[in-house]
Amino acid sequence: MNCEKCMEPAWLYESWYLKDPKDHYILHKRLYKKLTRMSGVLLAVCLLLMAVFGTKLNTMRPGVKKVPVYVAMIDSAGSDNKVYVIYNDKRDEVLDVPDSEIYRYEGYQKTGRPIEVYLGDDGKLYSYANGFKNRSAIGKLYFASLYATLALIFCTAILAGFVIEANRHERGIYPKNYRRR
Repeated sequence: MNCEKCMEPAWLYESWYLKDPKDHYILHKRLYKKLTRMSGVLLAVCLLLMAVFGTKLNTMRPGVKKVPVYVAMIDSAGSDNKVYVIYNDKRDEVLDVPDSEIYRYEGYQKTGRPIEVYLGDDGKLYSYANGFKNRSAIGKLYFASLYATLALIFCTAILAGFVIEANRHERGIYPKNYRRR
């Protein structure tokens, strides 16, 4: 797709192909400013949402209770640890088992003693109580806003750099190591 203002391919604005790369910055300065403002506003909204959902997540009382289970099988192949236990005469998987807990489950499997895990309101078994909180709707919204915030930080920084570069090219101010083509 070609740029409407400078009629050059949009992805080539920094390459050797353009006669003068500063033309692209100057022609698109308004667009970069607008995108930087929009990205900054979205960043502020995502930061606010992240703070709200993080506070809700920390104050949330998980509806979990400890239940005794027997370890049936441990599958720690690869990076995904799966622990299967027997609860109410059914085989269930324990969710969110960290690497450091695998040895504990192996010890309980060898001895045949029951181990306590957390039963969530959703009927799933968790290795620790926070596993239920992280998989809840508020937990998912918190992590979505966290990842969006991180992405927008980088986008805003890059776009602000474009605006700064456009200002430099417009005024004729170049860094010492700038090489004119």
